[in-house]
Amino acid sequence: MESLAQFHWIFLKNSFTLSALWCKAMSQTNNDWSPMHGDSPYDPAQGDWQTLVTFFSPTEAYLLRGCLQAGGVPAVVADANLVQTHSLLASAIPVRVMVPEHRFAEAEAVVAAFQRGDFALPDDEDPSP
Repeated sequence: MESLAQFHWIFLKNSFTLSALWCKAMSQTNNDWSPMHGDSPYDPAQGDWQTLVTFFSPTEAYLLRGCLQAGGVPAVVADANLVQTHSLLASAIPVRVMVPEHRFAEAEAVVAAFQRGDFALPDDEDPSP
């Protein structure tokens, strides 16, 4: 049993080392930080990114990010790639949905609308034209 635990430790240590090297290499090749696909760009005038909610599923985080952006609130998803890469750590590392601090109250209103079902599609609607 000890060798299995040692194997997992070595695997995780090497995975994080490779991730860190990849991030360092990417930062050296791209001097201008660009957000992940679909994430809102950072605007310093709106304040720092603040965690609005956390999920254990990246899919739920991306769904809420889309609802926030549809409601006019800039949003980003953080740690989704880490959770998808290291699925054994998914319960220890939640996926964060983040919004600018000056838009936090507006984002909470969008989350309340999301939880009420305001963004839901009706089940009985006929999609044919």
